[in-house]
Amino acid sequence: MLKENEIMELLQKNNIRINKNRIDILSIISSVSHTISALEIIEYLKKEHKIDKVTIYRTLDLFESKGIVIKEIDHKGISRYCIAISHKPHLHFFCEKCKTVNCKEIDNLPIFGLDDGEIKNIEIKITGLCKKCKK
Repeated sequence: MLKENEIMELLQKNNIRINKNRIDILSIISSVSHTISALEIIEYLKKEHKIDKVTIYRTLDLFESKGIVIKEIDHKGISRYCIAISHKPHLHFFCEKCKTVNCKEIDNLPIFGLDDGEIKNIEIKITGLCKKCKK
């Protein structure tokens, strides 16, 4: 989980105006070990203060455009987000039983025989059963 001062530094570094909503949204995304949808973020924020849905979606779009979060489309077509602090490539593991999507950083990225090209983005999605559901 990112601390508030780390979130503020991240926003400043990306030339994003700092406000409570942006801090809260990044705090929520960074506090979970799995991807999270905008609707789940709305549920978290309902407990603390009222925030407009449009504000959340615009903020998520801004964060994605700056490379702060990664958007992944789940099996139902719902956009889910995870933090992209390290900017290391990572994969998404979808558990077919509990329906969570967990992020895992990749140290050695395969080049898929494209060693003479320029790879800008790779999305890897793996499905199966998570450790908890496998038991």
